[in-house]
Amino acid sequence: MTMTHYIVEVRDENYQRVGQIDDYMELDIVVRHCQVGTWQLTVMEGTRGSQLLTRGRGVVVWNADIGKALISGPVTQIQRYWTNDQHTGPGSIIFSGKSDDYLAYNHVAFPNPTKGVAKPWSVQKNSVCAQDAESDTQNGV
Repeated sequence: MTMTHYIVEVRDENYQRVGQIDDYMELDIVVRHCQVGTWQLTVMEGTRGSQLLTRGRGVVVWNADIGKALISGPVTQIQRYWTNDQHTGPGSIIFSGKSDDYLAYNHVAFPNPTKGVAKPWSVQKNSVCAQDAESDTQNGV
């Protein structure tokens, strides 16, 4: 059984590539269909990878075997980790975040299926959401 090789690229606040992390200790990816995915990357403290990732930056994780991006997203949490059993010396940093799908997922709208395609967002005159001249109290009418 061959092991899949992953490439972890770091991007800045403007989504421009600023570097690559090759020396990570652990990489966990959860890709969800029609949901927001998550990622977690553990690197040794003091390495180039630990210096590249900061809040506001993000990652793009590629499957090197097929040349496609698996997940991308911003760094949302940084946790320093150190134990006597597993790590000696400087310890580790765990960077984690959610996939960029959260941008679309937070703005999903479900149109009214009883309306036509031309006006799926219109409301009825007597609806709580409707506001006409008769119910406009802000303009003193």
